Amino acid sequence: MITSPVLIAIVTVTLFIILIIKKRKEYLERELDREVELEVDGILAEFAASPCTSLIEVAGYDSSRYMPTDSVIQFDSDVVLREVWESDLNILDDTGKIQYWIEQGDPSNKTPSSPPATIERFHHISFSLLTEKQGRARCGACNQTYEAAELVYTKFKSLSIGWNYDCIECPNGHLISRGNRLHIYGTRDSE
Repeated sequence: MITSPVLIAIVTVTLFIILIIKKRKEYLERELDREVELEVDGILAEFAASPCTSLIEVAGYDSSRYMPTDSVIQFDSDVVLREVWESDLNILDDTGKIQYWIEQGDPSNKTPSSPPATIERFHHISFSLLTEKQGRARCGACNQTYEAAELVYTKFKSLSIGWNYDCIECPNGHLISRGNRLHIYGTRDSE
């Protein structure tokens, strides 16, 4: 049987540990709230510094190489907003940020605008819109502007382990954008 002074000591230590854990949890929650507030303030300041206009302009993107192409793609902001509304809001592809940026912008301004740096994954929306024949692209190789309907869309040709990419090219075969469409998990033979 545990004696009364030992029991009191165990209860006291247990309560003390619970109190420390509770205080630590409260501290971490305050710190997280402060970080989120600072991040939101930074995003809002960046959005204010580069407001959306009626025309959004981005570089083409090659998802297989994780780098921009030498093409320039343009979309009307209302088309992008409609695409965002029709998609599932997903923190991974920045649709919430894109929606806020467009809604806070100036649709009467016809000067091209580029998404702020905090919208890191705009290329997913861009690729999706091009496959739906929306927007236009200026090919850096042949220096021509094409409507999205004139671009050539090529689905991945064979299934392979890893990402399989679809391509969008100008009519002359120059890469405008490459997007990942299907990921196959597996192992490759080393022989």
